[in-house]
Amino acid sequence: MSQRQPSKAPQIPGFTYVDLLGMGGFADVFRYWDDRLQREVAIKVLPRTTSAAMHRSFQDEANLMAKLSNHPSIVTVFEGDITKDGRPFLVMELCPPPHLGMQLRRKPISVAKALLIGVEIAGAVQTAHLAHVLHRDIKPANILFTEYKRPALTDFGIAASTQSGGVGANGGVSIPWAPPEQLRGAEMGPSGDVYSLAATIFHMLTARSPFTIINGANDNLSLSSRIKSAEVPRTGRDDVPESLERVLRRAMDKSPERRYQSATEFAAALNAVEMELHLSPTPILVRNDKAVLDPASDGDDDDAGDSGTELASFVPIDPDGPGYTFTTGPDENSASPATLNREQSGDLSDSGMLAHGRGRATWQGPLEWTGAASGTGADDEVDDTQLPSPPPEPTVVGSGSAPPEPAEKPDRRGRVVAIGVAAVAAAVVAGIIGVSTSGKTPAKGTSSRSTAPPVGVKPVDPIGATVPKPGDLTVTRSGGRVTVSWSNPDPRAGDEYLYRIVDPVSPKDYASTKQTRVSVPAQSGRTCIDVILRRSNGHASTSAVGCA
Repeated sequence: MSQRQPSKAPQIPGFTYVDLLGMGGFADVFRYWDDRLQREVAIKVLPRTTSAAMHRSFQDEANLMAKLSNHPSIVTVFEGDITKDGRPFLVMELCPPPHLGMQLRRKPISVAKALLIGVEIAGAVQTAHLAHVLHRDIKPANILFTEYKRPALTDFGIAASTQSGGVGANGGVSIPWAPPEQLRGAEMGPSGDVYSLAATIFHMLTARSPFTIINGANDNLSLSSRIKSAEVPRTGRDDVPESLERVLRRAMDKSPERRYQSATEFAAALNAVEMELHLSPTPILVRNDKAVLDPASDGDDDDAGDSGTELASFVPIDPDGPGYTFTTGPDENSASPATLNREQSGDLSDSGMLAHGRGRATWQGPLEWTGAASGTGADDEVDDTQLPSPPPEPTVVGSGSAPPEPAEKPDRRGRVVAIGVAAVAAAVVAGIIGVSTSGKTPAKGTSSRSTAPPVGVKPVDPIGATVPKPGDLTVTRSGGRVTVSWSNPDPRAGDEYLYRIVDPVSPKDYASTKQTRVSVPAQSGRTCIDVILRRSNGHASTSAVGCA
């Protein structure tokens, strides 16, 4: 069967054609230059020969991606229209080749990178599920990379509604990564996308889909048969821990009910593997704003600003953080992708992200467990959930001028920017304008300004002191028990320790102790222990993990 030839790039007002980026089963993607905004973009165009049904499917994809594309791991759609010769097109952010599928033709990738991509795409998948959208075609070729090398999910061309059960399709099915129920034409739920993402991670680790046999029969019929009936194989890599093998087997279970029931539950299991390997857990970013979750919402926001810098509601979820229990599974009556219950006093505040174009940075400092302060003693640390008050307005000796009246209070989003600008401006002015401490009027021809800060003034730390993680972690095994000991690098009154056995498949709850030594039951294979130092005011360290 001969491969179709790419269609001719259309003339689109405001854009100049550059070259062909790639071809899909039903559309071509071209690189264009945006004449108005002076940037490169990717434009996906349908051929003229497509049917009316395909046109409707293309329009549905445009609507879905526009609805979801503010997520940092979903390709951004800028606009869509129809060419003069009747061809629908989408203008998207440029994700330069090669996509993940092309990269994997050369060799597999590292375990660390596979885990990172898996968790970031899981956040995108969960965001889609909360908007009642099943992707239904997650595979390496549909994971692109932005110009900043961030993975981004694309191609919602055969997406379906979670509310309709995900039966049927507007296009083909990518058999090597499809779950068994999709191949049987049965109802597919969110766990079907979890299966496909797990199959994609398997592909990252082996450079082949899970049921592909080297030098074997890998036609569609053979692959379909093995996907429906054969046991999930092992990756065969020595550096893939047994815990990750178990996570992938569960995620690709033949029975949808025995898989992880949400993308965040799957991502939490991948996070646990990262911790076992002494890697920093990748944040799970899930969009949960009302406009996405509630299609009936008009999206109005009384606090909306027009500054171009907005507070987007991407929530970094730390499923293994101390003080929380993690209940998985999306709740259609809640704006949260999973239930986070606080076991200690204090509130769980939304952690906003400053969004400006594609770039994002945390708004309130590093992700850290915080709780209500226990007191105001000398040992209490700075509450890093509040920005420091700006210093008093500096004056020049002899100026005789009163400080200016404060400006009118801006709206919430304007205040995010205004507070930061005011604090920086005050700090700069304070460093330039000094108050004379000599009690004398400056001599003629000299300035009362000084570059030195006032004597005895200690700079305010806007973040607060960090809590050091437990040190000298030692794990020893004897018979059916594992003993763990550690040290406290900076002991404080009221310190306690949270510890638990790291289990990616069935995450354990933390236990607390005042001691620096505990004994736990040994697990089959390696036993890994996660230990966290927590202060009396609720601030906690990052995890220290040791294995035996």
